[in-house]
Parts: sequence; structure tokens; C-alpha cells
Amino acid sequence: MSKFIKMVDRLRILPIISKGNSLLQPVNARDLGKAFYTVLMLPKETQGKAYNLSGNSPIKMIDVFKLISKELNKKTIFISVPLGLGVFMARVLKIISIGKIDYIEKVQRMGEDRNYSHEEA
Repeated sequence: MSKFIKMVDRLRILPIISKGNSLLQPVNARDLGKAFYTVLMLPKETQGKAYNLSGNSPIKMIDVFKLISKELNKKTIFISVPLGLGVFMARVLKIISIGKIDYIEKVQRMGEDRNYSHEEA
């Protein structure tokens, strides 16, 4: 989330992938701490297991950006960029910067849903 906050804070015009319809499921830091504590306190039950920790409910990426913009009192302009064009632009940037700036994977991730079931956790 901190990276999203920095992006909204720095950029007046913010490109978003595919109208910002991809889903996030952010986890509250306190809840994450409680989960780590539980795992540490119950080693016999948790050893060798993997858990996907997710927030209570999914939220669209555009709604996250709008909320951040509102909380920062920013008037951010959001411009939707198709995923394919975003990846192409990231590749061009990588070529121009001679590999120093590589946002290809980050752009691809912005187009993916990142919401997970948390039933087992």
C-alpha cells in the first residue's frame, strides 16, 4: 500500500491498467501481526503449512487509488491504459533506460486480481 500512496502523492495524472478493475485484498497490519504470532505460538499445528493471508473483502484497484487520493486531498486524474499497451510502454522504457528501469512485471501485476480465499487461515 505504501507504494500506491507514494504514487498517488507524486503523480497528478496516474495511468491505471484496464480501468483499475483488478482486485486487491489488503491485509490490516495488526491482523498480519496476529497471524504471525499465532503461527509462532502453535508450531506443531502450523509447521510445514503455507497460508494465504488476505483482507476481509476484495476492493478494486481504482477504488484504492481514489480513496488514497481523497485522503491525501489530491485531485488525481486517472487514465485507463489497456494491459497490452502498458506492458509495451514498460518494455520501451526498459530499452530506453538500457535495462535500468524495468516495470514490466509490475505493470503485469497491476492487471492481475490479487484476492485470495482465507478460509483455512
